[in-house]
Amino acid sequence: GHPLVDRVAAAATTAREVDLVALLPGSRESEVAALWPSFVETARTLAEQVPGVRFEVPLAPTVNRASLPVPPGLDVDVVGEPAAAVLSRASCALVASGTATLEAALCGTPHAVAYRVSGLTWVLGKLLVRGVGHVALSNLVGGADEGEEAVAPEFLQDLRPAEMARPLASWLTDGAAADRTREQLERVRERAGEPGAAARAAAAVDGVLTEPPDKTR
Repeated sequence: GHPLVDRVAAAATTAREVDLVALLPGSRESEVAALWPSFVETARTLAEQVPGVRFEVPLAPTVNRASLPVPPGLDVDVVGEPAAAVLSRASCALVASGTATLEAALCGTPHAVAYRVSGLTWVLGKLLVRGVGHVALSNLVGGADEGEEAVAPEFLQDLRPAEMARPLASWLTDGAAADRTREQLERVRERAGEPGAAARAAAAVDGVLTEPPDKTR
């Protein structure tokens, strides 16, 4: 299992807000600096396509509020709530690649994934990392590298707001498309296991410490 299952269960709400999009640009200042401008432009593009859309950003405790400037005319609220609380009430989300993608999947929230690194890191990564077709945890846990359909579109390195806005607009305006994605996300939830993963891991360790395996056998 995964301890995120417990965190999501504690913060989740049943009230989806049909016009709300969650923006999660990362939990490190370097990530935010690399991603936030593209997130803002994607939000601006989406606002032009879907009237009345609103955006919320759960501020990570490791990120300075000043690192998330919001241009005038764009309905973006930076809030101090847990990411799971915002994700669970949003209709969809744009999320930096990382743990937050799994959190979005466990909340049942359709999400697009974006990430950008330095050019050198990107080239080295392409050379050194083989046999992995996806980067988002939600896709990996969902089995996208095992033949299953990817649950989240990934936008890597070349972040084009018009392209990133496309799946978000579809989920906001097409209820059937959003429902299909939420059905796919159930696969991720099932693979993540039941709540209580940390307690089960602790019990397993305690069992080994209480009754060490016989090394003579």
